[in-house]
Amino acid sequence: MTSGKIARQLKEQGIELPESTVRYYLQVMDRKGYTQHQADRGRRVTDQGERELLTYLYTQRQDGGTDHWSVFEELKQITL
Repeated sequence: MTSGKIARQLKEQGIELPESTVRYYLQVMDRKGYTQHQADRGRRVTDQGERELLTYLYTQRQDGGTDHWSVFEELKQITL
């Protein structure tokens, strides 16, 4: 998935971010090892990225935050 497509989908959800900002954050996630850029295929979430996301979601759930588990299940089905 391209940064432009992500920016458009975020806008549909009421979150307006410039494509350049989305691209920047994707690059940060690549550097941290959470995602991996794949030529001509977009990005994929790495095992490390999945563990980090699960840790975040678990912490949010323990703190009484929004239940994001359904979001995570949806994210697992797409390739960034």
